[in-house]
Amino acid sequence: MRIITKLLACCCAAAITAAMAAVPAMADPPSRRAPRPTDIVGVGAAIDQFLFDQFSHDYNASVSASAPHLYSWDTTNPATGVFGDPIVTKSACPAIKRPAGSPAGIKALATAPLTSGSRCVDYARVSKTPAHPDLSYVALAGEAVTYATQSTTDAPGSLTTAQLAAVYKCQDTNWSQVGGANAPIKAFLPVPPSGTRTFFLSAIGVATPGTCVRDGNGLLQENEGVNPELAGPDTIVPYSVGPYIAQAYYSAPCLNSGCTPNAHGVVCQPSGARNLFGCAKNGTMVLNKVNGLAPAAPWPLTPATVNPLVNKKFAHGYLRPLFDAVKSAPGTIPAGLAPVFGPAGWACTSATAVTDLEHYGFEVLKAGTATGDCGSAH
Repeated sequence: MRIITKLLACCCAAAITAAMAAVPAMADPPSRRAPRPTDIVGVGAAIDQFLFDQFSHDYNASVSASAPHLYSWDTTNPATGVFGDPIVTKSACPAIKRPAGSPAGIKALATAPLTSGSRCVDYARVSKTPAHPDLSYVALAGEAVTYATQSTTDAPGSLTTAQLAAVYKCQDTNWSQVGGANAPIKAFLPVPPSGTRTFFLSAIGVATPGTCVRDGNGLLQENEGVNPELAGPDTIVPYSVGPYIAQAYYSAPCLNSGCTPNAHGVVCQPSGARNLFGCAKNGTMVLNKVNGLAPAAPWPLTPATVNPLVNKKFAHGYLRPLFDAVKSAPGTIPAGLAPVFGPAGWACTSATAVTDLEHYGFEVLKAGTATGDCGSAH
């Protein structure tokens, strides 16, 4: 009887292990272990949330169980997609509304209370750096934003900044007005608090989009080409280059064409060398040039493209740096965070971190203290 019980236990354990292997790693800190006060915990922008999920997974595997671990809260609940649900960033910290986007992340960082002598939020993922007397911005990687269309499209493969502005001001409403086919333009923007939306509008010099611009009835999220609202040859929407590269070349394919969760809340099942976080939500969208310049290199992007990266020589104004905001005097890094984010830290010097950056589509910066180097602070 004991032999049978033991065999059953082994079989069950093997089945559980196999089942766990088939489910993609979930974002957010693991529910079975709330971050400790001494752990390094962040919130903020969506643009690099999956990168930080991967960072957390890989960094924590490299340190001892007693050392501070790295954690990152996504902008939405990874199981439900809900914005603004309550989260407890660290054990013994008060619950807060989940921050979504750079501004919310910065606010959460700036106002985070202390617990057991440590801050409830240690860093914020940001793509913008508003002046703040108590915050320092540490460079991490490079990124870019361009416009995307369906692979079969009435739009031209390159638009100028002036043409993009005319489209999003609704001054030009037919593709023939900007060098495309005679067909109506269907311009889209993701809903706030999308940082990609804000950055793109700033890049093309549009303060207020025209009334023809759509947002999928208030449901269109950034960098999700599978949204059915984007179907058809006349669509145009801003798209971040890094997430597109990650989705098209390194992420697991979705279980269905709409990338909707199955009964178990699973969207895709990473295996092999696939990124553990994020799924291939680019659908049939393709990236396009701005002012005649390609957003990625090598170009064009095809299924056979190997190791695509953000093009460092992409159009001026469409490239953006990514930062980690930390609670410190401008230009400095807290001693407890330097081993992760500083110029000699893990995120800037580890071969694993470099691979993670490339597989999530971001530009790898040289480590150093000069402005723009990975780990430089201002």
